[in-house]
Amino acid sequence: VQTGGRSAGWALGRARNLAVAMFGARPIRAAAAARVALSAAACCFALTEAYLSDKIYWTSFNDGAIMRANLADGSEVEKVTSTPDSHPWGLAIDSARCMMYWADYGAGAIKRAHLDGSGVMDFVKIDSLDIDAVSVWRSAAEDMLYWTTRNSRVLRTPLSGDGSTIQELMTWESGYFGADRFGLAVDASVTPTRVYVADHYDYSISRADWGTDKEDERWVVDPDDIYEPRALDIDTVDRKLYWVDEGFRQIRRVSMDAAGASLPVETVVSTGMKVPLTVTLDNHARRLYYSEMGTMDGSHRIVQADLGGSVGWAISLSGSPKPTGLALMNSTETNAAVCFTTTSTTSVTKSTTSSITVTASTSTTSSSTKTSTATPTSTTQVSTKTLTSTSSIATSTSTATTKTETSTSTRSTTMSTSTA
Repeated sequence: VQTGGRSAGWALGRARNLAVAMFGARPIRAAAAARVALSAAACCFALTEAYLSDKIYWTSFNDGAIMRANLADGSEVEKVTSTPDSHPWGLAIDSARCMMYWADYGAGAIKRAHLDGSGVMDFVKIDSLDIDAVSVWRSAAEDMLYWTTRNSRVLRTPLSGDGSTIQELMTWESGYFGADRFGLAVDASVTPTRVYVADHYDYSISRADWGTDKEDERWVVDPDDIYEPRALDIDTVDRKLYWVDEGFRQIRRVSMDAAGASLPVETVVSTGMKVPLTVTLDNHARRLYYSEMGTMDGSHRIVQADLGGSVGWAISLSGSPKPTGLALMNSTETNAAVCFTTTSTTSVTKSTTSSITVTASTSTTSSSTKTSTATPTSTTQVSTKTLTSTSSIATSTSTATTKTETSTSTRSTTMSTSTA
């Protein structure tokens, strides 16, 4: 039994919790339960070590892989799962369920798996008319998974369900292939829930309220503020929206409460940046993480920085994996959920193709505050519709030593009609 350097009392407590998970709240003595759990721990307790520290996960679009490393310093780079001919794009993690979700570009599906890479399956099959899912977002407050598609649709499904109940937010761009909505963020702290999308080739960020007749708004549109936005994330403390701008090769942010034609857009990371692909924030530690790729030298990196843009560590990735999605795993939640499975020993492999470098900050922070002078106009009605998609879904059952995936239901397709 590995205790990760912790005390025997800690190990006994963990063993007691493990016994409860294995045998339920039966009237047996705690010491006996601990002994039973400790005797069984050789098969699975050590595997929880992977979840004793926070992790950063990322997608390797060109390699068809999901990777991870320690969040604190970028060490212990591992390949979690890999699927031939797969192109994972956006990524979201549900630490409390020990699950990750990603948009598999080209496969017509949003896939899910345990955090150790086991149990890979289709969670949502994408309507053939939508081509592919791109960005995904987990709304913890609503227990919903949101995603965008290449033809600019915005959809969601309950994480507690089987992926068959799908709702859509109708916007001005819905069904349009020219915008490429590479970025998505959801603010469920306001009522109604507000959805932000990055329209990469429409050179703007739009926002809309879910479930209302209020028109969606092309919000960040000034060409001095935005060029080619990709990924989005939210600073829940300061209520700011962050985005990576591929055209400017910068990371920028703006107050989510700002309105008008002139917005207080700030530049967070600029100097020396390669082509940025995605960004995610650790709101508790007040740090940001982003990925970038070099078009000339072919270098790809995962970078940690503070909210002023000063770099902490960087992971240099060999080859050209194109890390398009980032997500953070919260070890407090995974340990409370007792995330372990006997398949971890074979599904997680150490990577020997990445190197860790510590880079001094060369970034600069600048900000410009403008005076609001007008209210943006919007052009279409927002409504929602409910539909069902076609796929088979599996229900995961867990014990202390095994996790089994069994197919339990088949869904048929029905679609309600809706007009924007």
